[in-house]
Amino acid sequence: MPLHLERVDWMPSPPLAPDDGPIDTDHLQRMTLGDASLEREVLAMFSGQAMRLMRVHGRLRWTRFILPAIFPAYVTGGITAAGGAWNASIVAEVVSYGHHHLTAYGLGAYIAQAARTGDFPEVLIGVAVMSVYVVGLNRLVWRRLYRLAETRYSL
Repeated sequence: MPLHLERVDWMPSPPLAPDDGPIDTDHLQRMTLGDASLEREVLAMFSGQAMRLMRVHGRLRWTRFILPAIFPAYVTGGITAAGGAWNASIVAEVVSYGHHHLTAYGLGAYIAQAARTGDFPEVLIGVAVMSVYVVGLNRLVWRRLYRLAETRYSL
């Protein structure tokens, strides 16, 4: 009985030289059948092999490869952590538990005292000062770091 084979074009071949960068992500997606975790694993294996072949170790590996790779996530995490810490510090300035009342001197205590006495213009001043501080910090520090992460350290 003769064996009959025919070509099936279910997966077109990628171009030999991709135009969009050093890694042909379309080809990688086709080869991993769109499995994102498998794509990451293949890229991690490739990265490890490339590091060993080029003999990149120690400080050079950290300064040229690892830190630039994690910098965007570090900036995003820093923004989130700074916002959470700011909120927690504002809230923690006034603590009441049973008959115990602890008050620190700061913006959170100022806003809480003004709200407790019903002095809404002072509440508005406190919120305005807090907003100016947050917007200023975002524009002076975090926006610059985020722009650096987007332009210099993006894929």
